[in-house]
Amino acid sequence: MSSASCERYRPRRVRLLNNPSAYLLHNCEPGMSKERRKFLIVNVFDFVLCALLWLLSAVTKPYQHSWFDAFLEEVDVFRPRFLYNSLFDLAIAAFLRMAILLIAYALLKCDHWLPVALTTAITTIFVAIKIFFFFDKDKSQMQQNLVIIASLCVAWFELWLMPFRVLQREQQREVEIEANGVNGTDEAGRIAAQSLIRQIINNEEELFQTAMEADSSDENEDRCKNVSRIGRISRRKCKEAIARAQNVADHLSSTVHAWKVLQKGGALEVRFHDETNSYYVKTNFEHNAQAIWNAIWKESHKWNTQLLESRIIAVIDSTTDIIISVTKAAGGGYIAPRHFIDIRRFVTDEAGIVFVGVYVSVESADDTIRPHQPPEKRRGGGGGGLEVRGRNGVNMIRISQLGPNKSLFEWIMNTDLRLSIPRMLIRRTLTTFFADYCRMIANFLHENPSGIK
Repeated sequence: MSSASCERYRPRRVRLLNNPSAYLLHNCEPGMSKERRKFLIVNVFDFVLCALLWLLSAVTKPYQHSWFDAFLEEVDVFRPRFLYNSLFDLAIAAFLRMAILLIAYALLKCDHWLPVALTTAITTIFVAIKIFFFFDKDKSQMQQNLVIIASLCVAWFELWLMPFRVLQREQQREVEIEANGVNGTDEAGRIAAQSLIRQIINNEEELFQTAMEADSSDENEDRCKNVSRIGRISRRKCKEAIARAQNVADHLSSTVHAWKVLQKGGALEVRFHDETNSYYVKTNFEHNAQAIWNAIWKESHKWNTQLLESRIIAVIDSTTDIIISVTKAAGGGYIAPRHFIDIRRFVTDEAGIVFVGVYVSVESADDTIRPHQPPEKRRGGGGGGLEVRGRNGVNMIRISQLGPNKSLFEWIMNTDLRLSIPRMLIRRTLTTFFADYCRMIANFLHENPSGIK
């Protein structure tokens, strides 16, 4: 039996432990990449543009009887001196180029630049020959020139697009997946991933410990009400989400230097990653890392004026919990309050100078509005109507101690507010929000220099 067949029939537990990335990345979306789809659109546009320019050239050239007769003369490939009098062969060449590239890159999913290189080379040679046959001192109309120029330029643009944009991005994505697989290159990461997967498999149907079981204080009654918002979520689902989030966050943090700069200069730096719709925020605070971490991770509702509610509703382990956050209405009540249910986990080094927290939403219900609450409870204190379920993608907060009273704050933020607003407007709004967010933290720490104990 071949090795591939043996791999197929091996138990799921063994396959996962030998290759943790197969589990952590099991939800990657299959299919054609976004870059390849863009290339195919350009390919079809190539033919449409050449055909329209040729048609414009055909119906505007001087003719003896009617434009229709001139058109028939253009498409008659068996007419003597066809190459000398017609540009229809360039439209045919554009169609053949489109057909070949669609078959190669859409149907056969070719991952090499050779097909587009061949079509571009043949197009260039054919256009060069055509110029000598067709043009003379009496044939120099603008429309005819455009057919030649467009056919050549778009063909060379396709040659640049495929190897330097499409294939390069696809290969980078494959390398990222392999690198995230921790297959022996990082033994410590491999052992940690295997340990986590063993916990997930052994506790696959075990429900997490609720806040009521972990805390016997007087706040239990309030927390009981909040637990009903998420229903029954298995420990397996929670750990799947946070394991994938940590994996993605580690990769994103290593690529932020290549993200698009939205704001740089002064105390705040903001970058944007279009593929993941993620933002990167970096600034410095004149306080120690422990105080900043406590303020952000534990007591954000005390200084964040955009929050109506923020509290832990379930405890999974000593570093992992589930938190619910409700934001105020915005835009004069036009934007309704949003509520988020996130699983989050934090880690810190032994010296206590670097703090890292990762959080991501757990999709635990299909409804976007909490229907079980009475109507008067479904309005946020800030007004704005029903609370809408928001969704956080992979978010990471990292605070690093730079000196006795200086720390670096970094935040990778990905959130979906489910708003029908242009993305450019959202970017501008969030850039302002980040500045206000950092200012609120600084003001709170100025009033509480020792942080929250």
